[in-house]
Amino acid sequence: MCDGCRDLAGAWWQHGIADGKSKFGLQEFEFYEHLKDEHPTLRLASLEGCNTCKEAVAMAQFVLPDMAMYRKNGDYVDPAELHFVRHLLERTAELSGKDVGWAAD
Repeated sequence: MCDGCRDLAGAWWQHGIADGKSKFGLQEFEFYEHLKDEHPTLRLASLEGCNTCKEAVAMAQFVLPDMAMYRKNGDYVDPAELHFVRHLLERTAELSGKDVGWAAD
């Protein structure tokens, strides 16, 4: 993880899902953008056994044009990749420096 990753993960754990607040969606999107810009070779792929990953992949394949999301620079946001960002963030508890009481395997 780079410093930017650590900062974004720390904010997600402090102000996002770890506190049960609604800001985590925006923070996940910010992390997604960071990964796309700063770590373009990182593969954002489905996690085996995650039903939401399967749904996101299906949605990415059949998304209606008016439901598509785009970044500020005009790049298409793949819903499956965006969902996978959550899996990455869930695994950053120990790296974020936050005492959240648990970390995913």
